[in-house]
Formats: sequence, C-alpha cells, structure tokens
Amino acid sequence: QTRPKLHATLREPRSGEYTHTVVLSHALGQDGSMWDQVANELARTCRVICPDTRGHGRSQIPAEPLTLT
Repeated sequence: QTRPKLHATLREPRSGEYTHTVVLSHALGQDGSMWDQVANELARTCRVICPDTRGHGRSQIPAEPLTLT
C-alpha cells in the first residue's frame, strides 16, 4: 500500500544561513501559495515551509477514509 503524497514548498534563506524554521499553514480551501509574499519575505533570514494539507493544492487524498490511528 502506498501513502498519498503531501506537497510542500521549501524556501531556503537567501543568506544561506538560518537559525529558525517557520512552517506556515494555510486556511481551509486554500493552499500554501496563499503565503507566497510572506514566505518570500521571511526567507531573507529563515527557512520557510508551506505545506498543502490533505486534499488541498497539490497534496493527494487517500482512497480510503482517514483515521487518527
């Protein structure tokens, strides 16, 4: 059984060095691109990760129901 893939955009800091990683989670019905301007600004000094949650953007949805186990 293969797991559905999650998509995330990773921006490395332009300086090449960072001390923080910031994860920006999007609103319901959106995708990680809603953070593009903010993420680009933060990427001056931080690593920035913008994931697409299940069924949003380019993340896949599983064929079977989701569970928390």
